Amino acid sequence: MTVATLPTRRLILREPTADDAAAVLVFRGDPQVQRFNDEPLQDVTQASTFIAYLRAESAADRRRHWAITLDGSVVGLVGLLSTDHP
Repeated sequence: MTVATLPTRRLILREPTADDAAAVLVFRGDPQVQRFNDEPLQDVTQASTFIAYLRAESAADRRRHWAITLDGSVVGLVGLLSTDHP
């Protein structure tokens, strides 16, 4: 299942792609940003692997993940987990 694209007045939420790895590394590789989350990513390869994991979760209908884009650049990620799912 693909993730629906959700446009707002300022942002577009869309499925993350492998092309987003460098942008994702900027915030997911920052220790300050990640201090309450997973360990910071170390390189673009890890970011690509992370994005593949997010896409696999969406495809398996476990969660939905969106890349938050502003003016075409990925500035964040957001996910949705259903508590009704086993």
